[in-house]
Amino acid sequence: MENKEKSLNDLQEILERLETLHPEDPQTTSLVLDYLHDALDVFRFLFRNGYTEEQPSHVINYCIMKLEFAKKQIENDDVEEGLKFTKSVIMFFLKEIAIEAAAEQAENL
Repeated sequence: MENKEKSLNDLQEILERLETLHPEDPQTTSLVLDYLHDALDVFRFLFRNGYTEEQPSHVINYCIMKLEFAKKQIENDDVEEGLKFTKSVIMFFLKEIAIEAAAEQAENL
C-alpha cells in the first residue's frame, strides 16, 4: 500500500512539474525527457510489482507504450506534442485510479 501511494504521489509530482514547462523554452526538451524517464520508471515499477489485484497490468503497460511514443515525439523535435501527450498519459492513469477508488468505495457502502 505504501509503494502504491508513493508511486501515485510521484506521478502527481511529475505531472505538476510538466505543467510548468513551456515548449518554446530551450531547456524544455531536456527537462521533459527527464520527467518522462521518471514517469516511465514509476510505471515500470508498478508493472513489475503489481499495482493491485484489480488494476490490470495492461493499463500500466498501455501507459508505458504511450510514454515511449511521447519520448519518440520529443526526440524527433516535436516537443510541444510530446509534452502534451506525456501529460495526457499520466492524467489518464491518475483518473483511472480515481475511478477505481470511487468504485471500491461504492461497493463498500
